[in-house]
Amino acid sequence: MKNTFYTLILKFSDACVGVIKKMFLHKNALSQKRSDFRSLGWKNFGGCSIRLRRGSQNLGFFILLVSFFGSFLTSCKDSTSQRQDQKNTPDGMVFIPSGTLSMGGDNDQADANEYPKHEVKIQSFYMDESEVTNAEFTKFVDATNYITVAEQELDWEEIKKQLPPDTPRPHDSIMAPGALVFAPTSEAVSLMYPQEWWRWTIGANWKHPNGPNSNIDDKMDHPVVQIAWEDANAYCKWT
Repeated sequence: MKNTFYTLILKFSDACVGVIKKMFLHKNALSQKRSDFRSLGWKNFGGCSIRLRRGSQNLGFFILLVSFFGSFLTSCKDSTSQRQDQKNTPDGMVFIPSGTLSMGGDNDQADANEYPKHEVKIQSFYMDESEVTNAEFTKFVDATNYITVAEQELDWEEIKKQLPPDTPRPHDSIMAPGALVFAPTSEAVSLMYPQEWWRWTIGANWKHPNGPNSNIDDKMDHPVVQIAWEDANAYCKWT
């Protein structure tokens, strides 16, 4: 019943906003007509329009009051819901309350698709207290036979969609499963070229983070790495 009531209030508030907009348009139209009729000597029309405008103002105040009440109820509902969600936080997780953030670019370092900068509201959610470990990810892989992105064969048709037109296909010797591995530099380098400190390494994946000659045998309690978004999403769905 409460959810139905909140929904009705919200719908009514939205309708009120629409009515207010129409009232302002009506008010402007009446003002224009009053001026036109006065120029023709129709004095009474001016008084009629004034009475209509005063009535509209009273109605507008009432609608604004109801809209404010609806917004207040929405805020109360959100606060109550968040308190309930926080109380039900699963073991090993923390509750992140909802909030707003500024998303997008506002300087020349941003890409074209990052403009304009705008406010985005994020709903509350739960997050693990610590990163997913190699041991935890191993359980997921053993249970599902999942193959991570870094372990999959490369699909040139998909890769070239993300590259400038007419980009030549790389040699077969490097068109093999792998991942980027951090390579420390001996001196300062330009931050414009990430390839200065990242190296494409064939055979690198979550089981071999630094390449085929590395392993995680003594790092099972370390955070799992070399994971793509698709891999993380699959793990979350499994858990």
